Amino acid sequence: KMNDEQRKKAQKQKSKDAKVVKRILKAHTSGKHYAVLGIRNLEIRLGPFYFFNFSLGPFVLFRAKTKDIKRVYRNLARTVHPDKNKDGRAEEAFQALE
Repeated sequence: KMNDEQRKKAQKQKSKDAKVVKRILKAHTSGKHYAVLGIRNLEIRLGPFYFFNFSLGPFVLFRAKTKDIKRVYRNLARTVHPDKNKDGRAEEAFQALE
């Protein structure tokens, strides 16, 4: 049997798991791939700029790096995996993540 402290801890973890699953499923149904991972990919292009006979650019700002995408994906996959996450829709969220 669980004591009161363990019960509170388990309830807190269950609500945290439910929030993560809900966020992933909501982003998946809207078709926003970066939002599923929780990444904002604001790609801003500047340029090209022309000075006399020279051109500079185009420059791209705020692009999500591949390394960051992989890191976030691995952490989220570990969090949402049905063996780790006790939420009822964890398997569905794990499939949406892939």
